[in-house]
Amino acid sequence: MARFEVLTRDQQRIARIQLTNESAHVEAGAIHELRGDLEIVPQGAGASALGRAMAGQTVVRNVVRGSGELFLGPPTFGELAVLTLRGEGWILDHGAYVASVGDVTVGFVRNGARAAVRGGEGWIQSTVRGQGEVLVRAPGRLERVDLDDDELVVDGNFAVARTDDLHYTVRRLGGVVGGFTSGEGVVQVYRGTGSVLLAPIANLWEAIQAARQPSRKKKRGSSSGRRWADLLGEAMDLS
Repeated sequence: MARFEVLTRDQQRIARIQLTNESAHVEAGAIHELRGDLEIVPQGAGASALGRAMAGQTVVRNVVRGSGELFLGPPTFGELAVLTLRGEGWILDHGAYVASVGDVTVGFVRNGARAAVRGGEGWIQSTVRGQGEVLVRAPGRLERVDLDDDELVVDGNFAVARTDDLHYTVRRLGGVVGGFTSGEGVVQVYRGTGSVLLAPIANLWEAIQAARQPSRKKKRGSSSGRRWADLLGEAMDLS
């Protein structure tokens, strides 16, 4: 089976894969270079177009088949990582899916209102399942956390993927009053037996890009008053 290789050139990353009478499924816009006897066949999304778009996937996905070398990009200062599937299923962060090879089924799953709104994961997330490899985007180097009937609490949106057998929810750490006094907010909770891929530290390029995003306009009123109002509103939503 063909395998992805992540290359670094001038501090930028690009992925390469060698196909030998094989095929790869690639998001539209991710093909950077083709070498050899390779054919691109666009796949229309059909009825699943809306779900794929909401999951951060492109509406049309390309199938590249034949024999040759395929480079995936465009070159990025961000991180590219390879997820190996051995029959299990994973749920990916919004926009993380880039390409896959092998017997991999790509779909999407709908989140509940609490996870979608408070957890920041969105209403729809991509899913992958089967035997093969998946190329994913990540804001930083990945760290794998394996749970054995245990719980992982994450304060921030840096979970890139989780196995689909884990129970995922969000909650306010310490309750309403505890959240105010401790300074902690809504956290993401993963419970059960499975694995989570985290990117706890964004690389320098991703950090700069995030810092350049326009900040929200400040609301009128005291910060403590706004904080209590936010906490009470979130408590009502999470109840």
